[in-house]
Amino acid sequence: YVLQNDDNKKLSKLKSKTSEMMNNDQNAYEETAQKNIKNITEQNLLNSITCCITKAVLRDPGKRLIIKIYNK
Repeated sequence: YVLQNDDNKKLSKLKSKTSEMMNNDQNAYEETAQKNIKNITEQNLLNSITCCITKAVLRDPGKRLIIKIYNK
């Protein structure tokens, strides 16, 4: 039982470290994405959105697309 408890503590610490690393990676990714979005030109943004919509339609032409635009 004591060995199992120690193993559980080690596993818990490992999960905590992994979760923290994943959160750090996610935060870094989001920060980079936000910087890139600020620097993208209007035409490039329009091209990117058009490309995403076209890919979605080609993947499943019968599926309805719901696009939400959020304003800050």
